[in-house]
Amino acid sequence: MVYCSNCGEKNEDSSQFCKNCGEALKNSQYSSKPIKSRIEVLKEDSNLHDPEDIYYESQTYNEPEEETESSIEWDVVLWGALILIILDGILIMILPQISLFIAIFMALVYVLIYTRRKSTLVVALPLTFFIAALIWAFFTP
Repeated sequence: MVYCSNCGEKNEDSSQFCKNCGEALKNSQYSSKPIKSRIEVLKEDSNLHDPEDIYYESQTYNEPEEETESSIEWDVVLWGALILIILDGILIMILPQISLFIAIFMALVYVLIYTRRKSTLVVALPLTFFIAALIWAFFTP
């Protein structure tokens, strides 16, 4: 039996490549005893008992915020309404016939993209247009 000098895997004498890591087994690399595996080296070098602890210690877990089923993403709704109003105000000078349709489309796209919980779209979309209509009615003479 021949051991790989790269990973320490036991291979057949006639093997040219390691069956574990694929490293070429040359005559100068043949060894009659296994080398220490990387996991054994990690165990010796660290105070950890299990090499998988290295992975788990480097990962942090943040508790997700609890949201109720009826929570509305007001930031998305308000920004969508503002996009609709401002974009229509700008486009009405350039394309007066279709400015409202373009503004509604852009506000719709914004709300669809930035709503984190897709189940709230049923409420967020009508609210966006309702708030836009309220703001519009408040500021127009």
